[in-house]
Amino acid sequence: MRLTIAIVFALASVARASTIVQLGPVALETGADRIVEARVVSRESRWNADHTAIETHAVLAIEATRKGGVTPTVEIVVPGGVVGGTRQIVFGTPAVVVGERARWFLRARGDGTYRVF
Repeated sequence: MRLTIAIVFALASVARASTIVQLGPVALETGADRIVEARVVSRESRWNADHTAIETHAVLAIEATRKGGVTPTVEIVVPGGVVGGTRQIVFGTPAVVVGERARWFLRARGDGTYRVF
């Protein structure tokens, strides 16, 4: 019996959790590095550099800039996606669909890309 329990614990993967906090308009505007109205023009899911998680990279064509630098496009990275036969779902993150138009509140990731704030 002890051996079975030990094996179950040894095989169990590390659980990860996140907390979703709903932000009001003032908090969103204050916390965002960039606020843009943009359309998703491309997206690709791939493994991160450590091959521990899937990320979806999307390029947004900016139609209007409300805050931050003015550029024609911006690349965002959203946790989760599908690579081959592996799907990773991260609750609380937006779905990124080519052709979608939205107002995006973005925060710099430090590598030239942005995450949704």
